[in-house]
Amino acid sequence: MEHGYPHLETVREAVTALYRRLSYGTVQQFPVSVASADVAFCDTDDLHLGAQRVARELVRHFRLPDARVIVGFREMQHAANVELTAGRSTSSS
Repeated sequence: MEHGYPHLETVREAVTALYRRLSYGTVQQFPVSVASADVAFCDTDDLHLGAQRVARELVRHFRLPDARVIVGFREMQHAANVELTAGRSTSSS
């Protein structure tokens, strides 16, 4: 696992695209940022559970509908794929 933020520009582009699709009023309702404690990730965390926890926090941050969050990993240029599906949220916390 590469440390740091090797795909930070890709993340910024994705968030910018999301904000462009939302109304100004909707964007103004979001908190200014996600609390770092809510998305903190250390070397001892289970990779899958940690990624799912961070994805759930982003769903909450953007006030998306309560949904099942599935994070899968495979060999590819970008290390993770996040899939949101309809249904009750499942939480490991």
